[in-house]
Amino acid sequence: MRARSLRGSLAALVAATALLAGGSQAVAAQPLSQAKTVSFHTLAPATVQDRVYLTTVIDQWTHYTPDSKTSSHAGTLYRGTSYFYCYTAGEVYTNNGRTSGWWLLTDDDTGHRNVYVNEVNLDDYGWEHDIDLLQHC
Repeated sequence: MRARSLRGSLAALVAATALLAGGSQAVAAQPLSQAKTVSFHTLAPATVQDRVYLTTVIDQWTHYTPDSKTSSHAGTLYRGTSYFYCYTAGEVYTNNGRTSGWWLLTDDDTGHRNVYVNEVNLDDYGWEHDIDLLQHC
């Protein structure tokens, strides 16, 4: 894995710690009768509705799970600018002269929602910044 995966993990840990600290103070400051139960999901830094637009350089299959198996094939994401929701770890995949285990959640161009593509087919900017721009699924 590239060094940026560690950087992204550390940044996520710092952000989550700040959110937890801020969230607990906000709940503690309320009178007990008005206090809400705060769960981990309430404190997540973003929702799956947040979209980051990145560019892919080839048409590619999408998958229902973060792997390249034919059995998980969903549809097609055409090359060009598309939106992505988040990234997650999955099968290590090699294509386009790159290797990665990071898979990006998106909706494809053939009508399939919440499907994955590997980051190896992003343009140079996306390849370098996707983990910094997207939240972890």
